[in-house]
Amino acid sequence: MNAPVQWALPAWLTARGAIQRQIQARTRANLAELDRLLTGAAGVDRLQVEGGWYATLRIPALQPDQDTVLALLEEGIWVHPGYFFGLPPSGWLVLSLLTPLAEFATGAQGLINYFQTHQFGNITAL
Repeated sequence: MNAPVQWALPAWLTARGAIQRQIQARTRANLAELDRLLTGAAGVDRLQVEGGWYATLRIPALQPDQDTVLALLEEGIWVHPGYFFGLPPSGWLVLSLLTPLAEFATGAQGLINYFQTHQFGNITAL
């Protein structure tokens, strides 16, 4: 660490509670909104969150996740392919729960709409 960071660190650690509460509130609200939107959404399932600020989704593994991510990006929806996080190259998306709630809800709804309109038949996640 450089000297300015070393000098600032005690103050940052003292003030950490406020930012921790903000992050916890936002991630919980976004996760609740995602769960609400996923209710009844065929083919997309959320894995249990064990910590952190990401949600992992199991999606139909019919094309490489990179192709799905690029198609969603064209719709204005930003997600990570699962292979960025060590998952197989197809069938997984990772969402950040740090996004402001209104933007997160819009993106999550768009993601669900994408999979409802791109069902590839009646195939659901494996």
